[in-house]
Amino acid sequence: MYYKLDLAKTLFQKNKYQETIDACNDILDIEINSIEALKLIVKSLFALGKIEDARIHLHKLLNINPDDYEVIQDLANTYFAAGDNITAKDYYRKAISIKSDYAPALTYLGGIELNIGNKQVALSLLIKATESDPKLASAWLNLASAYFQLDNVKAAAVACRKSIELNPNLFNSHFLLANILINQNKLREAIEPLRKTIELKPNFFQANSALGALLGKFGKLKEAETLTRKAIEINPDSAIAHSNLANILKDIGKLQEAEVFALRATKIQPDLAEAHSNLANILRMLSKLKEAEISIHKAIEINPNIAESYYNLAGVLKDLGKIKEAESSIRKAIDLEPKSAIYHYNLGLIRIGLGEEVTYEFEKASKLDPKNLSFRIKSKLYISEIPFSQEQTDFERNQFKEQLAIIEKDKSLEFKGDLFSTCAFYLAYHNASDDLEILKLLGNVLRNSKGLINTKFNQEKGIIESQRRNSIRLGICSEYLKNHSVCMFFGNIIKQIASSDVEVIIFRTPYYKVDSLSQSIDSLASEVIMMPESIQEASDLILNQSIDILFYPDIGMSNYTYLLSLSRLALVQFTTLGHPMTSGLPEIDYFISCDNYETKYSNEFYSERLIKLNRIPVNYSKPINKGNTFNKSKLNISEKSFLIGIPHAPFKFHPDYDKILDKILENIPNSFLFFADGPKKLQTDKLKERWAKTTKLVLNRTIFYPRVSFGDFLEIVKMLDIIIDPFYFGMGNTFYQAMAFNTPVVTMPTNHMKSRHAFAGYKQMDIKGAPIANSPDEYISICKKLAFDKSYRENIETQINEKANKYLFNDETIFEEYIQFLKDSLSAAQNNTLLPENWKPKSNFS
Repeated sequence: MYYKLDLAKTLFQKNKYQETIDACNDILDIEINSIEALKLIVKSLFALGKIEDARIHLHKLLNINPDDYEVIQDLANTYFAAGDNITAKDYYRKAISIKSDYAPALTYLGGIELNIGNKQVALSLLIKATESDPKLASAWLNLASAYFQLDNVKAAAVACRKSIELNPNLFNSHFLLANILINQNKLREAIEPLRKTIELKPNFFQANSALGALLGKFGKLKEAETLTRKAIEINPDSAIAHSNLANILKDIGKLQEAEVFALRATKIQPDLAEAHSNLANILRMLSKLKEAEISIHKAIEINPNIAESYYNLAGVLKDLGKIKEAESSIRKAIDLEPKSAIYHYNLGLIRIGLGEEVTYEFEKASKLDPKNLSFRIKSKLYISEIPFSQEQTDFERNQFKEQLAIIEKDKSLEFKGDLFSTCAFYLAYHNASDDLEILKLLGNVLRNSKGLINTKFNQEKGIIESQRRNSIRLGICSEYLKNHSVCMFFGNIIKQIASSDVEVIIFRTPYYKVDSLSQSIDSLASEVIMMPESIQEASDLILNQSIDILFYPDIGMSNYTYLLSLSRLALVQFTTLGHPMTSGLPEIDYFISCDNYETKYSNEFYSERLIKLNRIPVNYSKPINKGNTFNKSKLNISEKSFLIGIPHAPFKFHPDYDKILDKILENIPNSFLFFADGPKKLQTDKLKERWAKTTKLVLNRTIFYPRVSFGDFLEIVKMLDIIIDPFYFGMGNTFYQAMAFNTPVVTMPTNHMKSRHAFAGYKQMDIKGAPIANSPDEYISICKKLAFDKSYRENIETQINEKANKYLFNDETIFEEYIQFLKDSLSAAQNNTLLPENWKPKSNFS
C-alpha cells in the first residue's frame, strides 16, 4: 500500500496528474477512506481545472473528517473559482471557526471582503493572516492590496515588497508594486516591476499596456509602440490601449496613423473622455484646429470635471486666435485645480496675448512651485516684444541682468521639465553691446541649476568611437526644418551633406510640424529620431546615438534646442545664423558665418570660435511665382505711387527707426509704406500704438495689409518699388525673395552680423553702386534716389536680374565648405583642441 502511495506522490511531483489520479484510485479500491489518496486526487483535479470533480472528492473527505479545516478551505476554493463568493465565504468562515489563525483561509476571505468593498474588515483579516503565517506570500499580497485601496500607499509598498521577497514568481505582486509606484509618482521605478510582470505572464494585457504608456512618457518610443501594439493584439477592444498607441505614434511623428488609432479609441468607447482629449491633441498637431476644438469639447461634455481638458482646450483656442475664450478655458482649469502652477503659468502666457500685465500669474506659479526654475525665470525676467523707447529697452535689460544675478544665487532651483521661456530671443533686436554678457549669465544660471545639464558625455570614449568609424556621424537638431526660413537657408545643404559620405541623423523636437519640406529632408537622412518632451531623456537619447558632431542651426529660436545645447553631447558642437547671434554657451564650439557677414571686431561678439566661410553659408532655392497675380489697384492707391515695402516682423522695428520712416515719407511725397501683417496681431497693435506717439506720417501713409498666401506675398514683393531693411536687425528670408524679383533693398549694415545679410548678398553678387548706406542720412538719401532717379533704380534691378541667379541662389557647392569644416573640426577634437582662429576652407567657387 505504501509503495503505491509513494508512486502517486512521485507522479504528482512530475505533473502527471491523470496518472496520479489513476494510482490513487487503485489505492481507494483497497482502502476506500485513504485520506492521502483523496487529497492527492483533489490536488490533481485542481491542476487539471476539473473543479466540480474536485468538489465531489472534498465532500468525501469531509464525511471522513468534518473538522478538517484544510479540506474545508479547499472546498471554499472550488466555489471561489466558480465565482460563488457567498458560498465560498461560508466555507472560509467555517475553516476559521475551527482554526482561528489558519492563514490561507484568512487570506482568501480577506480577498473576498476586499473585492466587495469591505476594506476595513479585509484589512483586519489580512493582518491576522500575515501574523499567523509571516511566510505566506499571498497573504502579504492581499494585505498590500487592502492598504493600497485604503490609500495607505507606504504600508502597501512594504507589504508588496514582502510578498515578492517570499515568492518572486507571483506576477500579481510585481504588477501591484508597479501600480503603487505609479501612484507615488515614482514612474521610473515602476518600469522594472512591470517588466518582471510581463516576464512571468507575457500575455497579461494590463502590464503590456501600462508599460507601453510609461515608456512612451520617457521617450522610449519604439519599445513603447511594440508593447502597446501587443496589448491591442491581446485585447483589441481596449479603447485605452488604442488611445495610448495614438499618443506614442504622435510622439514618433506618425501623425496620420496616430489620428487613425485615436479615432478608433473614440469609436470603441465613445464615453471615454481621455480618448477624445488625446484625439484633440493630435488634430491640433495636424493643424486641424476646428476638429480639435470639437473633440476637446466632446471630452468636456463627457466629463466636465477634468482640469486638463480645459487646459488643452485653451491651447486649441489660443491657436485659433480665440484668446478671450482661451483665457476663460484656462481659468476653468484653475477653478478645478487652483494649486496647479502650470495652469497659472499658461494663464499668464495667454494674458500676454491679450496685451495685459501678467506679472501676478507668473508670480503665482512661482509661489505654488517655489523651486521650479522655469517659473522663477518667467516671473522675474521680462523683455518687451515691442519696446516704446531706447530708455525702456535699457531699463529692461538692466533689470534682466540684475534678476539673473539674484536667481543664480538660489541653489534650490530645479528644472522640472515644464514650459520654459526667457524672452532672451528679443535681446537680439536692441542694438546693444552686452548681448554676450547677458547670454553668458543666463547660461550660467541654467547650467548651475538641478535637473537640466547632462554630464554623461565621455570625451575619451567619444574620440575612440569616432576614430573607429569610416564616416562622420553628424547630428542635426532643430525645430524648424520645415516650411520656415531656417529650412530655406539650410535644408538644401543638409540634403547635400546627407548625399555625401557623411551619416546624417535628424533629431526632431516634439513640437515640429510635418510638411513636404520636412519630409524631403527626412527621406535623405540616415536616420530620423523623434525626441521626447523631457530634456533629460532627449539628451540621453542623443548621447546613445554616439554622434561625432552636433549641429544646431538655430539656437535661440527654440527654447527646446537651447536647453539641449547647454549640455555637451558630442565631440564637436556648432551653430549658425538661424538666429544670428551668439549662444553665449561654452558648450558650443563654433559659429558658422562668412567673410561678408563679419568685420574686424566680430570676435568680441561671440563666445564660439568664429568660422568664416568664403561665401554666404546658405543654399537658398530661388522662389518661383506659380501664377499668382497682384497689383496696386487692390491697394486703392495711384499707380504712380511709390510703394516702399516694410514687410518685417513688428519686433524688428527698433525705436530709432521710427523717425527714419517719417523722414523717408517726408522726402518722397508720393510714397506709401506697405506693412504685411504677421501672425501676432497684438505685436502689430503695439507697434501702431508706438508709431502714433513717435511719428507724424507713418500711420497715415502705411498700408497695413492682412496676411496672404505665400504666392500672393511673392507677387507683392515683385510689385513693390523698393524694400527697406530695418536698422540693427536686417532682412534674411525676405531679402532673397526681393532678389528673386529684382526688387532693390536699401540697407545700412553695422558691425553686427544680424544687420549684414543684405550687405553680404550685394557683395557676393558684386552689385555696383548697391543701395548700401553708411549712415541714417545716407539711408534716407538712397531711398529718395531710388524713388526719383529711374535710371539708377533700373540699373540696380538689371544687375540683380543678371547676377542673383549666378551668385546668390542655388549655391550647389557651399556644402563642400561645410564638409571641410566637419572633417577638420572633428580631427581637431580628436586631438582635444579647436580649429585655429584663422581657419578657412578651400574655395572651389569661380
